[in-house]
Formats: sequence, structure tokens, C-alpha cells
Amino acid sequence: PERVVRLVLLAPLAEVVAPDAGLRAFWREEESLVGAGDLDGATALNVATFLGPDAPDDARDLVATMQRGILAHQSEAGDVENAELPVDLGRLTMPVTVVVGAHGPYRAHVVLVP
Repeated sequence: PERVVRLVLLAPLAEVVAPDAGLRAFWREEESLVGAGDLDGATALNVATFLGPDAPDDARDLVATMQRGILAHQSEAGDVENAELPVDLGRLTMPVTVVVGAHGPYRAHVVLVP
């Protein structure tokens, strides 16, 4: 912490916002699609969930390409053990801004610390 003056986290994977019913439903649907081998369906679900209705087609295409690649790599890797590391923003001593999106299950949460 002493080497960082300020920190901005954009869409961090860490759970800085408690998952709500909508996010849990998204996770279940995505897991079901991936488990059935429907990576195109899971990709479409991600694009529909995380991009707003006004997103241009080129943005949708870019996100779909990236997300499809991520899902393919994860599927190829098979089951892996993910380390659940605790996140305690209160331990950070520098100013931190955490932004987790305007669309999708996270819905524009901004956390300022301290």
C-alpha cells in the first residue's frame, strides 16, 4: 500500500458488491449453458446482460469475440480450483475508486475508499 498513491479498479473480479438474486441467476444460466457445451448461447447471454440497449453493434461484436474466447479457454481448462481470496477494501490506505458497471447485475455501484 505504501507504493500506491491512488487506485482505480474497473470491473474487478473480486466481490466488492454482494451478489444479488439477479447476478446469481445469471451465474446459474451461464453455468448451465457452458455445461451443455453451448458457448455461443453463453456468449449471447453475457452480451445481453452486460451491455446496455444502446450499445453499438461494433461494441457488441467486440465483447462477443472476447467473451467467446474466454469461455472457450475456460472450457478447455476443465474444472480448476479457484482460490477465494478475501477482499477487504478497508485495509487500503490510499484513495480507491471501485466501479462495477452501468448495465448487468452489478448496476453502477461506485465505492469510494476511504
